[in-house]
Amino acid sequence: MWINICTGCRYKEEIPGFEHKRGAIEQERHSKFDRIFAQVVGIEGTAHVIPPEGAPGFDVDFTYACVTCMPGLHIEKLHVTISGR
Repeated sequence: MWINICTGCRYKEEIPGFEHKRGAIEQERHSKFDRIFAQVVGIEGTAHVIPPEGAPGFDVDFTYACVTCMPGLHIEKLHVTISGR
């Protein structure tokens, strides 16, 4: 699984269970799962993100692939709206 935040964003801290692979862009983090059962939902985690100053929100992409899901990668997009600014 890969997590990509907007190019103007930064991670406040590393996401537990994810890593920044050598050669990857700064906004990308990767995690490998040994086993996820079909049609199971429930992988949870928290990513602390610092958006660009004054931004009303930012985008996050979650990308995943597996042997049985092939061909290709699957991308889920999330838009985070910042309130109270």
